[in-house]
Amino acid sequence: MKKHNSKIIYILVICLYTFLGAKSFAQKEILYFLREAPQVTQFNPAITPNNNFYFSLLLGRTDIGIHTSGFSYHDLIHKHPIYNDSLQLDLENFRNTLNDNNFVSFNYDMDLFGFGFKSGKNYFNYDLSLIVDTRFNFSKGIFDFILDGSRAENGNIRLLDGHLLELDAYICNALGYSRQITDRLHVGAKAKLLLGLANIHTNDANLEIQFDNSERISAHGEIDILTSNILGNININSLLTENANVDFLMSQNINEIISNGINNLGVSFDLGASYRLFNNLELSISAVDIFSIFNWNTNTSQIRNNKPFEQIVFDGITSNIDSIETNFENQLNSLVDSLTYALDINFYALNSYSTSLPAKLYFGATYNFGKVNYLHALFSTKMKNNAIYDTHISLFYSLHTKLLSLSFGNMFRKENLFNPSALISLKIGPGQIYVGGNLHTNKDFNVADFNGFDLFFGLNFSIGKHNYWQKEKLN
Repeated sequence: MKKHNSKIIYILVICLYTFLGAKSFAQKEILYFLREAPQVTQFNPAITPNNNFYFSLLLGRTDIGIHTSGFSYHDLIHKHPIYNDSLQLDLENFRNTLNDNNFVSFNYDMDLFGFGFKSGKNYFNYDLSLIVDTRFNFSKGIFDFILDGSRAENGNIRLLDGHLLELDAYICNALGYSRQITDRLHVGAKAKLLLGLANIHTNDANLEIQFDNSERISAHGEIDILTSNILGNININSLLTENANVDFLMSQNINEIISNGINNLGVSFDLGASYRLFNNLELSISAVDIFSIFNWNTNTSQIRNNKPFEQIVFDGITSNIDSIETNFENQLNSLVDSLTYALDINFYALNSYSTSLPAKLYFGATYNFGKVNYLHALFSTKMKNNAIYDTHISLFYSLHTKLLSLSFGNMFRKENLFNPSALISLKIGPGQIYVGGNLHTNKDFNVADFNGFDLFFGLNFSIGKHNYWQKEKLN
């Protein structure tokens, strides 16, 4: 038995160090292993909850999260090194903490309605949820421009690096099914019908400024952003010129708004499986939001700059002492006019466009010992447009009793090894309530050093109970 346990621990340690160098930012996946909560099927449709029937309304699961790419408030504003009673705005220190690509993201998930039931070896469930996911990207070059100007390395600064803003807001209808194939193998699938509320998708956002030895400055860039929403039509003919005009034509009534949502349809699918190697060891795998496609048809528009890819060249601002005021003003106006002409944006009407959701992959392992004690390991990653990101590995310990469940653990990432999470679940009669969260911090538990957090909680009502680990022993 000791030899068997040592092999399991060895495998977990190898997995940890294999993926330690990957970036990561979200860790609500501690719910992946919580069979007391019916929402466990949202991470793997093959993993079913420990109840025969459940029902939830509005409070099944609510998740609020804010994350950055690694920077915090203290990196920008901190105590003055000389005057301890004053704060210092430290742009240089903030720039040194940034990556080439940086982001601030916000997500909000709320279950509006759900139910599920077990029938023999089958489990059926339905979830209706509201999902909002937004991400703002910015380049380190913005601060290179502010702090270095024409002294920038190689005389080249990228103010925008291809990414700018992504927003997905939609209603998700999810119908799931899982089945016990053998006493070792469970499989599950979920089909989702998506109703789009709002979308902002950046095809391209590039802006580059170059300085040369002859004091000439050149700039070129492209902005190409797609938008859609159900509330009304947006029309912008300019943001920078004197005759700039922004109009928002609101939809006339609630029926029109609902109809707009139905016109923005999307689909996606989840697949999952779990396999019991031994009575006390299970491996699982799932793919969430695969084969997804979203068609946006309501109030769609494209935001483009006036002269994409056209290079604007102008001389540096120079003047002699006798005419410094007149020359400086004229040349500055010429510079502003050139940038306004090249980089000002317009809205163009579109019939429709398509986007996709990021696919999420999970690989989990659970080891049960002492009847009520569990060790969990989870590797997760996201993929979109052939790019892999938000990859991380987490380790958890859980205690599961008849009325109380506790979980705590840590996510490991290259930037910082300490990213704790915790979860508590209570069973009171037919009610089941849980609350949990996680922190991402650069240094300690000072709020000013946090670079991300998730807070999640839920309330469900269920009847019937079966202990998956102690009652479903393998032959």
